[in-house]
Amino acid sequence: LNINELILSSKTMWSRSYVSDGGQTTFGSKTQTQLFPELFFNYRFGKLVLGFGSATTSAYEVEWDAASAPGRFLSTGSKYEGRELMGAIAYKLSARFSIGLTLRHAQMDVTHQRNLPRPLPGDDSLYYEAGERFDTDGTGTGYTLGFQYYRDRRFSVGLTYFSPIEIDLSGNRSFSL
Repeated sequence: LNINELILSSKTMWSRSYVSDGGQTTFGSKTQTQLFPELFFNYRFGKLVLGFGSATTSAYEVEWDAASAPGRFLSTGSKYEGRELMGAIAYKLSARFSIGLTLRHAQMDVTHQRNLPRPLPGDDSLYYEAGERFDTDGTGTGYTLGFQYYRDRRFSVGLTYFSPIEIDLSGNRSFSL
């Protein structure tokens, strides 16, 4: 058993959004910065390589500063994070050609908040705002298939196919007054 690579890295993601109220007032969200660790390692057994990895593939978070932002009935804040656990196998067909397959297990967490205009009893022209929040998560699986031609240390070319991953989200909905 020979450990060829052990990689520990991090990915930094930041987000900020803006909305304009008819071109007059610009509302900004709070800037969000997140740091996500990633881990990859592989083992070589002659021409066969087995690998495992974990990575955050996408992340976004936004929370609006102004309670009077015009888009508050669509969103007052959102957050999502997608992660993948990967198991891979690769085989060196010859000195110049190799093929690989990765099984991918994706996980996603999504939170969404918004305000809802609720009419006051007896007068539809007056309303109050209620907060609504969705907390959901889900998983899905897929694969990656790759083929590589390696001419020399300065030139190689590959072809990769990523299968779609369908994630069915489910969770809770809550309200606040």
